[in-house]
Amino acid sequence: GYMWFLTHEGIDRYNGKQYTHYSLTANGKLLNFFPNLNTLQIDTAGVVWEIGKTGHLFKYNSLQDKFELVCDFASKDKSNSGLPLTASFLDSKDNNILLCTKNKQYLFDIDTHELIQLESPIKEEITYIAKSTNNQYFLASSHKIYCARLNHGRLEVIKHPELDNFHIVNYIYFHPETQMLVIGTLLDGIYLYNIHSRQLIDVHNGLQDINVNSIIASKENENEVLIATNGAGVYKLNLGTYELTNFLNADHNHSNKMNGNIINDIYIDDDQKLWMAVYPIGITVYSEKYPGYQWIQHSYDNPNSLIDNQVNYILEDSEGDIWYATNNGVCCYSPSNKQWTNLLSTNKHDT
Repeated sequence: GYMWFLTHEGIDRYNGKQYTHYSLTANGKLLNFFPNLNTLQIDTAGVVWEIGKTGHLFKYNSLQDKFELVCDFASKDKSNSGLPLTASFLDSKDNNILLCTKNKQYLFDIDTHELIQLESPIKEEITYIAKSTNNQYFLASSHKIYCARLNHGRLEVIKHPELDNFHIVNYIYFHPETQMLVIGTLLDGIYLYNIHSRQLIDVHNGLQDINVNSIIASKENENEVLIATNGAGVYKLNLGTYELTNFLNADHNHSNKMNGNIINDIYIDDDQKLWMAVYPIGITVYSEKYPGYQWIQHSYDNPNSLIDNQVNYILEDSEGDIWYATNNGVCCYSPSNKQWTNLLSTNKHDT
């Protein structure tokens, strides 16, 4: 299989060895700015779609190995569409795409390419969408979450008073196994909502004042989700015990740990490897199968460190001490007392 990455300059496909870059073009114009690029999603047939905020919908054509423009929202809807798109959700089960503008909702049929405006009582800007069960959706504005059923071109709102008042909703995610709606808010942190009992649960120490960028289900624990944040790394949340724990934080001393805390998106593959879009670093892959190791390097003006980063040879003696031959002399490290001894270097006149 492939890994697909969406960047400000287009789409990259990774096959495990090399990257293939795909540009996006609409009406002869190359799209390469942030507002034009939004999300990558997959339909029922496994086809990759790119849905842009400007209303351009692309899908990947495997025969021609390119992304082709399938829908130009502005040209299909002439009734003051109110672009840009504020939210989108590709429903791979029903093979349609729910699209939202400032105060309207639309449905795009993937099979027929038909775009219709939905009859809807929702007249405010929707920023996040999650689907639960029985053709039922949750649509979040900044301060309220609507529950609505899609029925023959209409969105029928189902009242859930518990979801009427939040302080800046920044993400929602529905977890099918537990029937829980996970709600990220900027000021009050994380909430859990049981859609059957209608119980709203405030998660203790739930990431207050931290923006949530993505939430995905864990493949190791069916009651657990992973939360990617905008500055606090990755967290684990147990939906049975409501326990929130820090999972990955930036650690520049270990090469198998995190190299940044701004996580724009996360994905778990079939080998349990966690792929993370770390801003502004790029893609970081983490696996618990491979333990982290200590990064040994020269520390300026610190005699108790490796004397030089250019190491040519390493030897362990009979006492367990480690000897390093560098471009600036010889170092001996004693694991028992964690001390470095530097010999024959320009910084220390030992013999």
